[in-house]
Amino acid sequence: MKKGFTLIELLLTMSIISVIFLLFYMIFSIDLKTSKNVYENSNVEKNALNSMMYVESQIRSALYIEEILDDDCNFFIINENADNSYSVFTFKLENNCLYRMSFNLTKDKNGKVDFNNIDFYNKKLVKNKISEGIDSIDFKYDKEKEIVNIDIMFLPKNANNLYESAIGVNL
Repeated sequence: MKKGFTLIELLLTMSIISVIFLLFYMIFSIDLKTSKNVYENSNVEKNALNSMMYVESQIRSALYIEEILDDDCNFFIINENADNSYSVFTFKLENNCLYRMSFNLTKDKNGKVDFNNIDFYNKKLVKNKISEGIDSIDFKYDKEKEIVNIDIMFLPKNANNLYESAIGVNL
């Protein structure tokens, strides 16, 4: 009698090993996709939280908030800079990026600034990118209730990527 394996035994062994390797590949592939999704979601969340914290800090430190006609953000903010000058700015969404649109106010020859006659629409604005990957924003200032509502929908657009905040302002 000859010692060795028959062709059927070899084929059966190779089939079993192939199925085992296929199972390992599927498990590894699913794990890799899950890790990628977790990484992407964590980046979206970090981006969202950083954006919200920045916008909130700018609103909380405002010296003055005034309503304007705009779909994304219906107000502009005036903040004092470290050099005692003033920045006037609002927020704008363009190409899925959130921008801070601003200009500086200069003091008159008496060292005063007239906050009541700011012509926001006829100024050359400096555009600073705050965040990207944003689907929509809705920043609304309610002067009567003295509250600013902030809604930011990050991409990919789903219920988990909507970040909301309400800030009471007493100016």
